[in-house]
Amino acid sequence: MHGDAGLAAARQATEIFFGAEIASLDDAALSEIFADVPSHEFARSTLDGDGLLLVEALKATGLAAGTTAARRTVEQGGAYVNNRRVTDVAHRLTVADLVGSSTLVLRSGKKSYAVARFA
Repeated sequence: MHGDAGLAAARQATEIFFGAEIASLDDAALSEIFADVPSHEFARSTLDGDGLLLVEALKATGLAAGTTAARRTVEQGGAYVNNRRVTDVAHRLTVADLVGSSTLVLRSGKKSYAVARFA
């Protein structure tokens, strides 16, 4: 039993796993919600300038077996950044995509998640 705060956190986690957009959570909340989800750490500098290609992030996190599979996922509308669909294969992840100070959530299809951390 965790009281009202625990219930609210559980509801929020459920909404996120059912597709609610991830907008204003901090890194601690994301870590708690996605504790059992694979994660990958990137250098923070990859978000500078033009940013990191979404296709490369999908491949690096294991959400796609390779570049071709990642491109296909994006083109077919199965790629999500913070539960927002991305259909542009040239999409680049930047600091603006972060939720919290150093984290974003990638999804492939309906149920495959990965957390990308930038340190």
